[in-house]
Amino acid sequence: MPAVFDRDSMAAAYARRHKAADADITAIYHLPTGAPPNEVRLVEVNRGIRNVADPEPIDFGVAPGTDEAHRLVVLDVTPAQWKEIQHGSRPLPPGWTLEGSQNLTNGRPRRR
Repeated sequence: MPAVFDRDSMAAAYARRHKAADADITAIYHLPTGAPPNEVRLVEVNRGIRNVADPEPIDFGVAPGTDEAHRLVVLDVTPAQWKEIQHGSRPLPPGWTLEGSQNLTNGRPRRR
């Protein structure tokens, strides 16, 4: 991965795009702690999705085989599921943590 890859900037850019594209997204969080340096992990709280019992992250490989290759991994959850995650009654995917998370809902990172 080239040294110019700025994970936090990429996460903020993805958050802005996703929020602009889907009015049902009420919050977006970047979870960098424990992620590989070339991976952007986002939790998107979306009031428009169905309550899937066990939501799974979706991996969007970005520009594979290029100098800008990285992974974008998104976990879509309902507002109720997000509350459960925050209170510890619903687990995040293995290796994910809320420690050091950044609220990107308004386009500006705010640490938890």
